[in-house]
Parts: sequence; C-alpha cells; structure tokens
Amino acid sequence: LLCLMAAARKDKRTQLVSDLGDLLTLCRNILGAEVKQTPLPDWKVFGMDADSVHTASHTPPHVVPDDRMGQTAMELNRLRARSRELELDWLAAYPPEERPDIVMALNRLSSALNVLFRKEVKLHG
Repeated sequence: LLCLMAAARKDKRTQLVSDLGDLLTLCRNILGAEVKQTPLPDWKVFGMDADSVHTASHTPPHVVPDDRMGQTAMELNRLRARSRELELDWLAAYPPEERPDIVMALNRLSSALNVLFRKEVKLHG
C-alpha cells in the first residue's frame, strides 16, 4: 500500500494518494484495535461507509484484470487479492464472533480496493 502511494505521489496522482491514504488509515486502525483489544472506530473510505463500499464493489460491470490495464491497476488488483487472503487468514485464526468489527473491515478493505481498481481501469481504459 505504501509503495503504491509513493508511486502515485511521484506521478502527482493526488486523488489516488488520498484514496490510498484512507485505506492506510483503516489498516492502521484495524491493527491498533486488534493489538489494544479495543473496538474499531467508525470509519469511512473515499467518503463512503462500509455499506456504500460494499454496494459500489458489487455493482456491475465487474472487471476482469488484464495486463493491458497498466501497472497501477495491476497493483491495486494484487492488493485486493492479498487483502482477501488476509481476511480468510483472520477467519482461520479467530472465530468471526470474536471481532465482528474487524471481520467486516477486512471484508470491506478488499471491496474498497476493488472500487479503486475499477476506478483506475475506467480512468485509463
């Protein structure tokens, strides 16, 4: 996430840097809530709450990744896939009822990355 932010900053992609910053804040808040065993604070990314992120991610058209979409799109898709793996690893390690706030946030993290991926493809496609 930080590497992609640095590349976007170098390319003067201020909106992408801001959007990725929202995701970085969410990730840091998830980590902090887990380590401190405190509730995850309410959060928004790109001005959207969890339900809005889910809706935006699941609204057609669904995009199949292709190398011709460019490096940034591929990195966003890779992060989306890795965040989904993180969610599955969390669920393998902890019962979902133990931290439903974190389970929801991890699920929405992958959805938010999908939203950014689709935005990038549309912007440069």
